[in-house]
Amino acid sequence: MTGRHHRAFRLLASTVTAAALAVPATAAAGGNAVAEGSANDSNPILQNDIRHFGNPVVVRVEGGFDWTAAGVGAAGGVGLALMVGAGTFGLRRRQRVEAARA
Repeated sequence: MTGRHHRAFRLLASTVTAAALAVPATAAAGGNAVAEGSANDSNPILQNDIRHFGNPVVVRVEGGFDWTAAGVGAAGGVGLALMVGAGTFGLRRRQRVEAARA
């Protein structure tokens, strides 16, 4: 890998890492904290979490598993894997062509 490709790869890796670390932080900032004096005071597991971790985010889901969201996520993952594979294939093929010309 040339220096130029190495720098581009490091920039991409840094960007993806920063985005992956930013998502949980922004999601936690907008979460709903459990209010004291609520009906959840009788739940010992929740009380333990509050003592150890502060106010946890409590999510109540109605309607079960969302197959549409799962399908979109799976399609996105497959698409990303195909893009990475095509990019890798293109770079390797380019290096072979350059080596054959030299």
